[in-house]
Amino acid sequence: GSLGHLRSVYEEAPGVADVVGIVIGTRPDCMPPDLLQYLADLSSRTFLIVEYGVESASEDTLLRINRGHTFAVSADAICRTAEKGIMVGAHLILGFPWEGRAELMRQAKVIAGLPLTTLKLHQLQIIRGTRLAEEYASHPWHVFTAEEYADLVLEYISYLPPNLVLE
Repeated sequence: GSLGHLRSVYEEAPGVADVVGIVIGTRPDCMPPDLLQYLADLSSRTFLIVEYGVESASEDTLLRINRGHTFAVSADAICRTAEKGIMVGAHLILGFPWEGRAELMRQAKVIAGLPLTTLKLHQLQIIRGTRLAEEYASHPWHVFTAEEYADLVLEYISYLPPNLVLE
C-alpha cells in the first residue's frame, strides 16, 4: 500500500488495548527508504520488529523458486533496517532438495554475519498445484523426518551468534 495507508494501519494498532507492539512481515524488495524512515520513527514509540521473507541465501535457489528478488536485496534490506535501529528478523526455508547439508551450513555462516535480531526457520512445504509439487510428483526426493529435520536445525544454529533469537 501507499505510505499514507500503511501509516494509518500501523498507527491504529498501538492504540488498541493490550497491543504492545507490531511485527511486520514483508518482502525484502518492498522496503522503500520513505517507509523505512517512517518505521524508524514508529520504533521509537512502540515495540517494532520487521521480518523479511528471505527464504534462502542462495541466489540459484531464489531464481529457481521464482522469488523475484536476490539474496543481495535481502541482505541490503536487513542492513538498512538494522542501521535505522529497528529490530529485524528473517524467515528461511530449510529443505530445498538441491540445497545439500554443506550448502545449508555455508548459508548459515552468511546469515550469521547479518545484523539480525530474530530468525525463523521453516521446513519446506510442497503445495499442490505448484511447480515444486509437479517436480516432486515426477521425481520424488527425500523429505526429512522430524528427527532428521531437528538434527539439521541443530547443526544450522550451531553457526549462529548466541544472541540471535530463534522463533
